Amino acid sequence: AGSSDKTTNEDTSVKVTGLSVADVDNTSLHEVVLSVTNGTLTVKLDVTSGVTSAAGNGTNSVTLTGPVAEINATLADAAGVTFAPTANFNGSAVVSMAATDLASGGLTATTNTAVTVTVNAVDDLPTGADKTLTATEDTPLVVTLADFGYADIDTDVITGVKITTLESAGNLKLNNVDVTLNQVISKADIEAGLLTFQGAADAEGSGYATVKFAVVNTNGEDSTPNTLTFDVTAVNDEPVITVAGGAETEATNEDTSVKVTGLSVADVD
Repeated sequence: AGSSDKTTNEDTSVKVTGLSVADVDNTSLHEVVLSVTNGTLTVKLDVTSGVTSAAGNGTNSVTLTGPVAEINATLADAAGVTFAPTANFNGSAVVSMAATDLASGGLTATTNTAVTVTVNAVDDLPTGADKTLTATEDTPLVVTLADFGYADIDTDVITGVKITTLESAGNLKLNNVDVTLNQVISKADIEAGLLTFQGAADAEGSGYATVKFAVVNTNGEDSTPNTLTFDVTAVNDEPVITVAGGAETEATNEDTSVKVTGLSVADVD
């Protein structure tokens, strides 16, 4: 078997070439097992004059069975064998090949390091998570850094949060100023307790408002925005007594009753 080492980036597949089988005694029925120490191998099954089936295709061990010419046609194709590394893996993955002559007593030849694929590390973007927060009617809620569910597989530190869709109701404010579309709120400001949400006056309800956001670090922002949902818990407001304008003073004579008007009571609850 020949060999041709490859290089690819994390989470990126690469074609494996340079493999072949030779048998001076027999070119009929053979079995070739391709295996890899990380990730998966996928064999193309529509190569002209190549093999048309492969056991375990798309796994870490694929078996090809057929005449040497068919197997070699598949292996020689530019897209005949594809290696895909495991998600977020970086380092070396070794593709091994074992060939068995099924027509001549099962003689097996093994190449332990047919191809070595070097997978370069790539810094992944951060991710956030949806969350539901509970606020109280007519009271600002401080939104914390933990509420955004920040995670980064490369352990890069969060630098801020980008507001990708404004609040559907109520008010999202930074230091008492309305947040604007696509504004990036810094980690420092969030940790200082400056990011708040408050519903409209006397408003309440489950799922009262939503805000979409993307977490940010020095390498970029999450490509899939997440959602904060705000439930607002009701508070029983005190009733309000109102005296109509001009009704604050009434005149009458001694020992004479008078009608008092212009009074009303209201209760938003």
